[in-house]
Amino acid sequence: MSFKLKAWLKAKLGFGGSSIPYKEFNDENGSTSEEVKVEPMTYYNCDHCGYRSSTQKGLRSHLLTCHKIGVGTGRTLDACGRPLSYFG
Repeated sequence: MSFKLKAWLKAKLGFGGSSIPYKEFNDENGSTSEEVKVEPMTYYNCDHCGYRSSTQKGLRSHLLTCHKIGVGTGRTLDACGRPLSYFG
């Protein structure tokens, strides 16, 4: 059988699908199928500018890059890890 024929059979007749049987669930009582069943999304808000992030990591990155919060301003070591007063 050629590849195109196999692909056509798979698309039109459903051959080659999953071999695992599955059960189709019905809607709950009192609900409609138009309802969107998603869990509420948690957002993390910036207290300084109103930025909203979906993750704590994103908020921390925003605070570091935009507001320089959590960034050490005083340098005490050089590029090699020695104290700045090491040579003088």
